[in-house]
Amino acid sequence: MVLYLVGFMASGKSTVGELVAKELKVPFVDLDKVIEERSRMTIPEIFAKEGEVGFRRRERSALLASPQKGIVATGGGCVIEPKNREFLKDYPVVYLQTTFLEIMERLNANPGSRPLLSQDLEELYKKREPLYLEVAQFIIDTDGKSQKEVADEVIEWYMSI
Repeated sequence: MVLYLVGFMASGKSTVGELVAKELKVPFVDLDKVIEERSRMTIPEIFAKEGEVGFRRRERSALLASPQKGIVATGGGCVIEPKNREFLKDYPVVYLQTTFLEIMERLNANPGSRPLLSQDLEELYKKREPLYLEVAQFIIDTDGKSQKEVADEVIEWYMSI
């Protein structure tokens, strides 16, 4: 069985996904990494050359090609496309819910190259929150928890379905 993790940037999807996959001894796939490998470009390079539309097209292709077994960390904006939300509704999806304040603290503590940081993050957060909730079958509040604690909650739920 495959399990998808959704959530805003810096919610811990990739790190938690790796921990869960390692514990369950199943494959782990980070869709952003798949996109970078397939395109031989970084996410910021894709945004610069193809814009968000080009990136979302690549993201959809990676989502549709994701494995049928394992843990898949989606990109933070994966849910904005209605077809992606429709696809995700057929699978177990965990939303790593993180408050905007916590996200800002994480981003400030670990600044990296995130192409959408130039946009109003709070506006993005407010737009995406209901979309994460729409596709989620299970929600984990990540605030104040270690990545291991969050991973343990994902595993507990995963084993119960």
